[in-house]
Amino acid sequence: METLYIAVMGCAGVGKSTLCIQFVQGHFVDFYDPTIEDKYRKVFDVKDTTYLLEIVDTAGAGVFETMQDLYIEKADGIILLFSLISPSTLDEAQYIYDTIVSVRGNTPPPIMLGGTKRDLWNRRQITFQEAYTQAQRWGCGYVEVSSKENVHVDHIFEILIQQICRDRDLMRTVSPVSPKKRHKRCTLF
Repeated sequence: METLYIAVMGCAGVGKSTLCIQFVQGHFVDFYDPTIEDKYRKVFDVKDTTYLLEIVDTAGAGVFETMQDLYIEKADGIILLFSLISPSTLDEAQYIYDTIVSVRGNTPPPIMLGGTKRDLWNRRQITFQEAYTQAQRWGCGYVEVSSKENVHVDHIFEILIQQICRDRDLMRTVSPVSPKKRHKRCTLF
């Protein structure tokens, strides 16, 4: 069974912990202490292949930045979250994305951009198109999730794992003599 290391990142309060807990334990947690770092493990099947996921729920951006660089270096894939009800969190996601590119160079790991708190539609401040356009700029997939209602929680992990596997297959087919251009992929939900 292959082990994949996934970092869940975003600024404080976007719902990183609730996403992880809903995915791993199958329930919604309304209240929790701010996270410094939590780690989870889950066996997860994607397209008839079983993976052991090692998930790190990181501290909010700007907190423990040296640890953040270590998560980025180690990650096979990253779920980058922002809150659909807080425009500043999408701005912060840009900062985190820039950090990912800075740490990993021109080959960042597969990234899924996730808009959280989808269930709070009456307080929404970021349109689908705005978030999707941002994901396209970064060449990553985009999914809107609700940890409270368990909407697309498994799906965001599944798509990320598929992207990790596609990237690894692309890397196997690239010749050191004539590198192929990496194609940007977007997934829309």
